[in-house]
Amino acid sequence: MTAVPPPGPHGGDAAAVALALGLDPGGVLDLSQSLNPVAPDPAAVLERHLGAVRCYPDPRRATAALAEAMGVDGDRLLLTNGGAEAIALVAEVVGGRVVEPEFSLHPRGSGPLWRSDPHNPSGRLAPPGARADVWDEAFYPLATGRWTAGRGGAVVVGSLTKLLACPGLRVGYVLGPPGDCTVVDRCRRLQPAWSVNGLAASALPELLGQVRLEEWCALTAALRQALVAVLVRHGLDPLPSDANWVLVEAPGLRDRLAPEGVVVRDCSSFGMPGTVRIAVPPADGLDRLDRALSAVVATPHGRARWSARDVAGADVASGPGAPSPAEQGRQRKARQETSDMTSGEFEAARQGVTPVDASVMAAATEYHDRLTKPRGALGRLEELGVRLCGIAGACPPPVPEPVVVAVFAGDHGVVAEGVTPWPQEVTAQMVANFCDGGAAINVLARHAGAEVVVVDVGVATPIPTASGRLLRRTIRHGTRDLAEEAAMTAEETAAALDVGAEVAVAAVADGAGMLVTGDMGIGNTTPSAALIAALTGLAPDRVTGRGTGVDDVMLARKVQVVERALARVPAGAAPLVLLSELGGLEIAALCGFVVGGAARGVPVVVDGVIALAAALVAAALVPDVAGYLVAGHRSTEPGADAALERLGLTPVLDLGMRLGEGSGAVLSVPVVQAAARILGEMATFDAAGVTDKGDPRR
Repeated sequence: MTAVPPPGPHGGDAAAVALALGLDPGGVLDLSQSLNPVAPDPAAVLERHLGAVRCYPDPRRATAALAEAMGVDGDRLLLTNGGAEAIALVAEVVGGRVVEPEFSLHPRGSGPLWRSDPHNPSGRLAPPGARADVWDEAFYPLATGRWTAGRGGAVVVGSLTKLLACPGLRVGYVLGPPGDCTVVDRCRRLQPAWSVNGLAASALPELLGQVRLEEWCALTAALRQALVAVLVRHGLDPLPSDANWVLVEAPGLRDRLAPEGVVVRDCSSFGMPGTVRIAVPPADGLDRLDRALSAVVATPHGRARWSARDVAGADVASGPGAPSPAEQGRQRKARQETSDMTSGEFEAARQGVTPVDASVMAAATEYHDRLTKPRGALGRLEELGVRLCGIAGACPPPVPEPVVVAVFAGDHGVVAEGVTPWPQEVTAQMVANFCDGGAAINVLARHAGAEVVVVDVGVATPIPTASGRLLRRTIRHGTRDLAEEAAMTAEETAAALDVGAEVAVAAVADGAGMLVTGDMGIGNTTPSAALIAALTGLAPDRVTGRGTGVDDVMLARKVQVVERALARVPAGAAPLVLLSELGGLEIAALCGFVVGGAARGVPVVVDGVIALAAALVAAALVPDVAGYLVAGHRSTEPGADAALERLGLTPVLDLGMRLGEGSGAVLSVPVVQAAARILGEMATFDAAGVTDKGDPRR
């Protein structure tokens, strides 16, 4: 059997595959090059301009047409011989450092930062506030329906041949920032004469007249969904994407599909062996791919299920941390139950949570090894940086700032059981203290440069403040006694979840780059212990602590109260039922806050045992939330250790704290931000001219 030729560095392998396997080149479906699947065939337009090949090229009319289409000043724009020349020209003018693998034409060094949007290879759009000096927006118009993101101060490089689906025409561009033509002018002086060919220069205005960005974006998104459905039907698990392609972990799939006349891109050049990138095909291409997959994907017992062994003929593990089939079933059930019981802000946020970007995390891990330090020498700071990259979908990640601490306050009916020596009115008094700026969280937030937002979701007694800094979102004045009855009704729980999600979404919309959880509620370590026991299966005496400093007698009573509460709840109760039965209004709001932050793609730093109980519920309802969490510190409450272990989190700090309010979490903020700065500002061995002991070339 003739071997499938190795993949090229940039896709577009159809011709090589057809030649090697004796296939008709015109009959090969090339999904290794990510072109616009709904663009009109350019052949008729190009035929009308063939006479241009007899003349020297003049790109001025084409430049003016593109400037008009993009709505920019023509002086800011330079047409180039494809995106490759645009990258090469800007690289020569500004230099720069690259931490993403797709800029293979650009040297990796120090200086200005280059990034792509959507990110390549993941296909995810850059989060709000992401920064770079040079942006590659080759796929941005088709992903968003807009020509450019319009980031002030940044240079943009792009490729019209992707959008117009004519890679042989070779048309790219450089777009300078508003009011600054310096980079474009220098690129223009460096560019060889007649770089843009005559056919492209002549035909481009007419081709641009056919562009329907918003319509193409919507049609491509629909085709992408159809592609995902085809892949899932054959047991494949495509990663989320905003671009005109998807990634699939499927070792050997390229070699199996090629003899069927379908070519996909191998991602080894991205540092992702075993993963393929599959371009969104035209509608008729979906049927062709479907038939090819039916021919090559094993379907034991008539049920499509992808197996690396089926494709590669070898033992290859599934993705790191992939859930078992039983766990996937539990996750599907939890999602359905959540959808049935919630609506509004929380439900919208729940549906908006996507997994963190594993491919970017892998690239970040590799990039850390090239920084000027012994591998792993920065310890958990490196792990933090990698997590931030996965959340942002970019390496380096943006420094997570500004920071908002949301302190949710509520009272608890279980206080009547004698589980705390503190009177309930202290909750209201402390809320007033937060609003006046006199509490520990205020001091520590000022130190960290964070804003504090205080939210009343269920304080039982009047709050002695008229401060405009207090968000009054009262659902009821304290919960019921969880030892005797459900702490909240389903409606009250849903309302608290909505409040938390609303606060998170509003904070990110106002520019927050990182959220921090805070809480206040006398007696709230008791419902937290009950939730942690219910969600981990641990005995109450293993997760119930002294809270605000109770003595042995009161601790024993507290454990008994948790045992009574758990005895009321049916075995196997859904996470939302557990939250209603055992939780608190501020705990439910924190759960919504965590999910809201994850849905908006920002890291959420969780505090102590109360926040961790809320995070456990959030992760049970929306498993992908866990990837967005950072454990700010290790509380001395025993339930905190249990929750951290279940969530797979290692705390940033361990200072023996148990105050709550968000105090430990906000103390960790500078460390989290430092993890991002290391990736963004530290030099590589190559850039600094430092010998890497692991480099065999030295």
